[in-house]
Amino acid sequence: MDPYFLYLTIGQEFHLLSISVMPNRDGDSETTGQVRPIFHQTPKINKIMFIIVLKTRCVYLFNKATHRNPASVSMRLMCYIIINYETSTNKSIAGEMFKILFVLVSTLILHGPSMEVSGDNPNLWPFVEQQFSDWQVQSPINIKSQYAYNVNLTSLLYYRYWREDNSVQIKIGIKKKSLYISNKNKIRAHITGGPLFEKEYLFSRMHIYWNTEGKIGSEHQINSQGYTMEVQMVHFKREYKHYKNAKHYPDGICIISYFGKLSDEDNPLMSDFMTAVQSIQITGSTYILSTFNTHFKWLVDVAKNYCYYVYPGSITKPPFNQCVTWVVYENTFSISQAQLNILRSLIGIDGQPLTSIKRRMIQPFNNRPLFYV
Repeated sequence: MDPYFLYLTIGQEFHLLSISVMPNRDGDSETTGQVRPIFHQTPKINKIMFIIVLKTRCVYLFNKATHRNPASVSMRLMCYIIINYETSTNKSIAGEMFKILFVLVSTLILHGPSMEVSGDNPNLWPFVEQQFSDWQVQSPINIKSQYAYNVNLTSLLYYRYWREDNSVQIKIGIKKKSLYISNKNKIRAHITGGPLFEKEYLFSRMHIYWNTEGKIGSEHQINSQGYTMEVQMVHFKREYKHYKNAKHYPDGICIISYFGKLSDEDNPLMSDFMTAVQSIQITGSTYILSTFNTHFKWLVDVAKNYCYYVYPGSITKPPFNQCVTWVVYENTFSISQAQLNILRSLIGIDGQPLTSIKRRMIQPFNNRPLFYV
């Protein structure tokens, strides 16, 4: 079984080379797997930390490391040796190659120029709070990878979303002109980890964007590419008690974005969700009650992936409060034309076709912080 997390630490309180598969700090998270150690050594030097996700296919590792940085390219080769060490026919050669690459990576990272940002850099958002001027960090944006810094953070940790035994209850309904999904009761799902560190953000609602025609329905873009659909999961910081209060604080809201890409075949994991929205339409009811896991299994594979962008931004509805930590996943879920047509055929309570939620135009980037994890 391929390791789920590979954890490499160098530090005053850590082993110089301590390579092992790292279990999630909380075994109840729904986006991690079972793990096992590889091997360890013992010297010590200055603290550097890498976390590399190796989710079943090792080729992902090579796509994850940036091509802009020679240290990262060397790290990719080093990690390839680590992954294949146990099955290597000549461990002595593999060991010597690893030592050479390890010295090269350490030298480049400690002394050479780099676009990599250390996972514990104390001077940059989101590691410290940063104040932005009015209208400086509006959303949505066109995320250009060339402006993104690589940063070493853990994946986001999700609780009470996809586990069948404790998935949160939600309400799915149709308003005058839009489809809405919201938390049903006081027991809420929540997220933590990644750019949120130890802070907890509670699930509030979901916004789903599609277009009435054409192939582009998303608010955000990545490298000027729009997507068929964008799902935004809105959360508020636990200490602010509720969404309306949280949006008045610069760290009050976290929104997770998932992109949908048009496919030739139906996504079978979306069938329950499509049936639900159609049943609301047919019966004339205003909403149905269900669980998150039942209707949104099609998001879990994206949530398990490690590739996402992080930036400070705003709500995309008036008054456009600059209170959001945006997490935008690079990987996508699939949706067929037939499934998209179901959404396009929905009628609001005013008798008019739903126009999804009105999309806001792309906002200026304004040289804001942008990280790739």
